[in-house]
Amino acid sequence: MKLKDLIERFINAMNEIDPPGDSHLYCLRRLQRAVIAEKMAAELKKTDVVDHVMARRAEGVCPATAMHDITFLRGVLKYAPSRWDDCENVSDACITAAMPMLTKHGLVGKSTPRKRRPTDDEIHRLIEYLGEQDKSAKVKAVPCMMFALASTRRRGEICRMQWGDIDWEKRTYMIRDLKHPTQKKGNHVTFPLFDELAVIIKAQPGLTADPAERVFPYNDKSLGARYTLAKKALGIVDLRFHDNRREAISRYLKILPPHEVRLISGHRNTIILEKVYDGRKAEDLHAKFDKLMAAA
Repeated sequence: MKLKDLIERFINAMNEIDPPGDSHLYCLRRLQRAVIAEKMAAELKKTDVVDHVMARRAEGVCPATAMHDITFLRGVLKYAPSRWDDCENVSDACITAAMPMLTKHGLVGKSTPRKRRPTDDEIHRLIEYLGEQDKSAKVKAVPCMMFALASTRRRGEICRMQWGDIDWEKRTYMIRDLKHPTQKKGNHVTFPLFDELAVIIKAQPGLTADPAERVFPYNDKSLGARYTLAKKALGIVDLRFHDNRREAISRYLKILPPHEVRLISGHRNTIILEKVYDGRKAEDLHAKFDKLMAAA
């Protein structure tokens, strides 16, 4: 069968067991519209892979985006022969053969860690602007933004937190299905409920006594849209809601060691935490050093 048909078969199979995420599905659908999708899946050659990547780069995509195509394509080609008897001739050998050339010439590559953080001025302006809109808007953006800045939580995590997952006695809260590279469901993680977070939560109007009711009962995409419109209206460039997570983690890293901050951020270890989110600078160490010297 053609590659586009094999991808469709793969998507249908995944939907029955473990539905692909939004970005995964988007990339697969985009692959179905590419020239390579018209090729027979069992006859793919390394030149087909190279041609696809070069065409994508000609469109202006970066090496990391081109790499996403290859990663998701490989997933389909590896899955098919292990699942269906009529796909025994399908293989990801074409990708393996093409990768040395693609990497040598920088046509594919890893993404560059994002470093953008909102400034104090940007945070103040966004809160002021969104706060005025919150008076009539269904999606209350300011409490979500403030919660993100105090908790390090992602947009989707904030919008699915439930009242029943808050333990007021232990001062903790749980996030269900926390982002994980392999475990999409069942990765429930408990985090400390600091006083600042408790104040924000208690200010939210619980509509029922149902423990499954969400604290912030909004569609996370609607929340993201409100944030995007606000930053554009204020002339704030290259800022995302997720950057509030980076700002929050950087703040905690100034006062706590990485192995404790990961209990707040949800990272499994401190490698990514320090490599991507640590926004501390050399001058930030002076205050901490002076305090240690004074206590010595």
